[in-house]
Amino acid sequence: MARRSTSDPDAAFTRTRVEHDAELDITPMIDVTFLLLIFFMVTSTMQAEQELDVPTAVHGLGIEANSAIIVTIAQGEPPIITLVEDNIETDDPLTVGPYVQQRVQQGRKQVIIKAERQVQHGFVQKVTREVNNVIKEIDGARFSIAVEDKP
Repeated sequence: MARRSTSDPDAAFTRTRVEHDAELDITPMIDVTFLLLIFFMVTSTMQAEQELDVPTAVHGLGIEANSAIIVTIAQGEPPIITLVEDNIETDDPLTVGPYVQQRVQQGRKQVIIKAERQVQHGFVQKVTREVNNVIKEIDGARFSIAVEDKP
């Protein structure tokens, strides 16, 4: 039997503390987190996309550029409009209308507008309005905006 100190009456009830590294086992916490994640993924409902009344897309064939009136709009300040067939450069959208009208009277019924990506949309709209004002009076005349195919 071990001998106890008689000088301290509480010595029998005291223990020496042993220093342990404070380690926290987070495995159960990770398990609970994944269970909650799976629970919410399984029980949640996805909201359906909102119904919109949009026009139907029409996929057509490319337009023959050889028989069309081509108007290009290049980036600049102000943007530069090139009437390709006569190689006329201008910055005034109002000059596009008479040019297109002259070409439409010669029998061309298709107009292609090509604009660089950085040209402001408002400027392209001005040119488009001028073209549309001319061709809306002519039966069978149309205009198209050139786009780049996706790679």
